[in-house]
Amino acid sequence: MLQKHTKLKDYFHIGFGIFACTTMIVQYVVIIHNALQKGLSVLDELMRISSYLTIWTNILVAFSFFSIAFLKHSKLKLFFEKANVQYAILTYILYVGIAFHILLSKIFHPTGANYYLNIILHYIIPSLYFIYWILFIEKGEQDYKYSLYWLIYPMVYMLYFLGRGALTHLYPYPFADVNTLGYAIVFRNLFLLLLACYLLGLLLIFFDKRFTRKANPKKV
Repeated sequence: MLQKHTKLKDYFHIGFGIFACTTMIVQYVVIIHNALQKGLSVLDELMRISSYLTIWTNILVAFSFFSIAFLKHSKLKLFFEKANVQYAILTYILYVGIAFHILLSKIFHPTGANYYLNIILHYIIPSLYFIYWILFIEKGEQDYKYSLYWLIYPMVYMLYFLGRGALTHLYPYPFADVNTLGYAIVFRNLFLLLLACYLLGLLLIFFDKRFTRKANPKKV
């Protein structure tokens, strides 16, 4: 039974890794194709798409599964197999899906290939990672303090797009547009988003502990 579970996990790593990597490749091919069709700068368009948290996080998911599936005996494989790291990535990819649905889905209406890519990046990949968490990620090792550490990634991202925006005056999201809202309101919005990410991490750790108690009732 354990051997079958391990094989299923390996197949999931390979399948999900190929699917996520292929999705990101297609996303960048579509961006380049659209830029050429419209006579836009390919470099500018690549920089623009790379300023979205969705792209950052889906690349992270794709790279983590690619490393586990194909970089056997590597330090990257060992790193991405750690439950703490996988919980962090789970927090980020669920956060991307939830935040998009609540804040952006009603104002963002892509067409053509971008319509399907949008569904995959914001709904299908987060859902698949959630299934992966339920089935395969080791439970019972998380501490509530880890949720604070997991904020480093979104904070680095925010510093990046704010720095890029200061140079280009271009911002990826309307709720973070300094040009129209000013720094005070943008910083307030970003604080609330960080708080939401922190609370999501806490919620996942809470469920981690609940699963552990159900599996080991004598330890309660």
